[in-house]
Amino acid sequence: MGADAAIVVADEGPARVAPTAGRATHLLKLKVADVDAAFARAVAAGAIVHEPLQTWEYGERSGVLEDLGGHRWELTQTVRDVAPGDWGGVTVAPW
Repeated sequence: MGADAAIVVADEGPARVAPTAGRATHLLKLKVADVDAAFARAVAAGAIVHEPLQTWEYGERSGVLEDLGGHRWELTQTVRDVAPGDWGGVTVAPW
């Protein structure tokens, strides 16, 4: 993961509409270095928690939030490397 990144979420306008209340139209997945800190900052800024942080058997820690504009974000962090066979997954290659 690089040191710099930017994501811009624009307000609604003539060619764009806000997500419909109570219905997810999209989910932005964002990998961060410290998911607990990023999640806490988002909640402190008013984000709504849809799925609390959870550490998954496949080595990711993630949770889903909704920002003030109705956009849903999954914040995630790899906490350990786990082979797919160790958690019931299957390796598919080549892409």
